Amino acid sequence: MHNPGNTLFPNPYFHISFEREYGESMRSHSLSSWREFPLEVTLGARLGGVIGPLFLLAPLALLALRWKDGRRLLAAAAVFAIPYPLNTDVRFLLPVLPFLSLALALTLTASGAAAVVLVLAHALASWPAVQAVLGHPHCWRLHDIPWRAALRIQSEDAYLTYAMQEYGIARVIERSVPPGGRVLSLVTPAEAYTAREILVDYRSASNELLRDILWSAALPGNAPTRHLRFAFPAASLKGLRAVQTASGTTGEWGVSEFRILYSGRELPRAPAWRLRAEPYPWDVQLAFDNSPVTRWRSGQTAGPGMFVEVDFAGMETVDSVVVESGRDQHSRKLRLEGRDGTGVWRTLSSAPAITDAVITGSLRRAAARELKARGVGYILVSDENPGAGDLKSAAAWDIVAIGEYGPTHLYKIR
Repeated sequence: MHNPGNTLFPNPYFHISFEREYGESMRSHSLSSWREFPLEVTLGARLGGVIGPLFLLAPLALLALRWKDGRRLLAAAAVFAIPYPLNTDVRFLLPVLPFLSLALALTLTASGAAAVVLVLAHALASWPAVQAVLGHPHCWRLHDIPWRAALRIQSEDAYLTYAMQEYGIARVIERSVPPGGRVLSLVTPAEAYTAREILVDYRSASNELLRDILWSAALPGNAPTRHLRFAFPAASLKGLRAVQTASGTTGEWGVSEFRILYSGRELPRAPAWRLRAEPYPWDVQLAFDNSPVTRWRSGQTAGPGMFVEVDFAGMETVDSVVVESGRDQHSRKLRLEGRDGTGVWRTLSSAPAITDAVITGSLRRAAARELKARGVGYILVSDENPGAGDLKSAAAWDIVAIGEYGPTHLYKIR
């Protein structure tokens, strides 16, 4: 189950793959079973907070079904709980808790003394010092209350620098990047504390494209070294398309370049050509732009029937096609189809020769130039990010390190 917004209304702004991965992450929060949720919600650390051990008694609220008011309260709680499985962070239980608490109180008022004891116990368990003992060591809670900062004895800047790593990163950006500068970021700084434009990599399809460009050079498996050559008897065709046929794969389908040849020479791309892709048609030109650091992506898990297509708007004589991609595409299987003069599609080849190509020129510098051409002048990464270690070879990228905060590094593209 996932939020079907992008599936129902395809758009160029978000990939379906991101929607599904993010939705699954928000639903599970790395928990392996729903049986873990009661303790995590009341005493744990992985759901962004706790509601206290008293709510381990929440099933007793069902006894309030005996009364009309209890049924109304539980009905309201059930309605507000409907969206909760989509994001199981504790804060999304807040609309439910008032009604659940009142229903539980109805049940417990049958024994007044017990109700008073439980309320006092819950208040005690909610005290930060007690919560530190009862709850998980990493549970979100108030601690080290900053009264000096609250009274401005300690400056706001000093306190935030101490308490919030994301703030320190934001201030490095603010000092090092001039107004109007755009930063591709593989981490999430405290954006409220900088006026610079931060392009966090996962937040849009366009930002994911920028990350792809970076990774095409930083991660060897993403470089377009896997070449699939489809050879067939020379034919005069109206169009060509590569069809993805593998099922049960993980990850997206990507095409770095779609090259069309005749007698060993590549046909120059013509303005009259019409390009199509299914799914995610908006970036299909990236498979025809002669850039080794850009690629078209399907935007969702690879599946049979996906295709990249070119219509020549006329007839062209061709005898081979080379589809270039990264080694991360090893599980994809392609079939090449051609469209004849009558408009009928037929299979030209389903058994391409696969070779490992050698990239000439510097992918790192090509990626830096491509990012700069797209208006990105700065790159922010953490040591934990894929490819971050490669960026430390700054001269090879034609970038320069201009700031750092802990394990986070800021680079300027020359």
